[in-house]
Parts: sequence; structure tokens; C-alpha cells
Amino acid sequence: ALIIGDVHYRAGNPRSRLDNYQEAITAKLLECFDLARQHKVHVILQPGDLFDSPGVAWDTVKQLALLLKQAPCPFLTIPGTHDTWAHNLSTLYRTPFSFLSALEIIHDVTEERGQGAVTINDVIITGHGYNHETDTAAGTHQFVPGTWSEKSFSIHMVHAMLLDRVPVEGMKHTLISQVDTTADVVVAGHVHYGLGNGYVHQRDDGILFINPGALCRKEA
Repeated sequence: ALIIGDVHYRAGNPRSRLDNYQEAITAKLLECFDLARQHKVHVILQPGDLFDSPGVAWDTVKQLALLLKQAPCPFLTIPGTHDTWAHNLSTLYRTPFSFLSALEIIHDVTEERGQGAVTINDVIITGHGYNHETDTAAGTHQFVPGTWSEKSFSIHMVHAMLLDRVPVEGMKHTLISQVDTTADVVVAGHVHYGLGNGYVHQRDDGILFINPGALCRKEA
């Protein structure tokens, strides 16, 4: 699998960008697709924030759809903070994210085939989208795959403030050391600089945590 971090696809420029953000993120996605071809990966995993807003213009949705159709393998993703309205997963049906999922341009592994999982070469890929419970005691279940078999290798995607150390005081977060999961690999988005002290962290129990960081900078 090839893992791509937060994309935040948009047409307008963030204030801190002096180049053309849409052109830059397009070039980066095409580079990722080339890497996927070179390494003959079976899937591309993108753990949320595919869009920068659920209110992007339809022309922007069209441009991203045409771009994603060039992916050489299935593009598996989950809803992030910027993909829904008010961090409410019940609004997903009226978003561009849901539109691309319905057209099977992307595959939402929280909804895929109504089972909440995709199985490729005996690997189960699941995920949970961001909502108001994420990074709270009530949201700990979001790290546990909804579909699980002890005989299968499991990759679970989340969009959470998953870190290896405590961040700034008062910031909602989840510590890697405190995650209770049955997955073999947890792929995270949301934190644009990775896991806090790198991009890959393997716990003593062997569970691997991965966050490559955002694909394109929005801030200086």
C-alpha cells in the first residue's frame, strides 16, 4: 500500500502560499500515482481530509474527480475534519466526498459494501471518520476495526490527533501508548507533521502506527 496524508484539495490559495496551491497539490498527487505504479502497490490509503471543505465549488470537485481517476489502483479513504459539515458524519451524504464515493472514484472504507471493510489479498482494511467524539474518552472505539478476524492482517485508518507525546496543554489528543486496538497497523491523518516525533512508530506489542503528514503545506 501507498499511504498519502491529508490532501486538503481546494482551488483557492491558503494565505501563506505564494505559489498556486491547486497546481502544487495536483503535481504531488500525480507523483504519488507514479510511485504507486513503480512499486506496483495494490491500494492507496488516504486517512481523511481529502477536501479542504465540504463547500468547495463543483468545478473543484470535477477537477479532483478527473485527477483521482488517474490513480493506478483503488483509492481508499475515510472522512476527515474538512470532509463533513460541523464534524458530523451524518452530514456526509450531502458532501463532495460522498459524491465521489457514490461514483466509486474513491472508496470510503467506513461504508464500503455496507460492511465497513475492504479485503485485498487477505488484508482487511477498515476505518473510522472524524466526529465530535474523536480524541475523547467516548471515541476510543474509533481505533478498533469494525470487522475483524484473528486470521487476517488488519489495517485500520483513523483521523485523529494521534501523538507519541502530550501536546500543548488543553489540546484534544490521543496518545499512541494509550490506544487499545486489535489492528496490526493504524494509519492516521489529521496531524500535519506526522506522529509528533516522526512518521512511523512501532509499539512494544508490535502494532505499527503510521502518519506521513499532510501532502501539501497550508501554513508557513
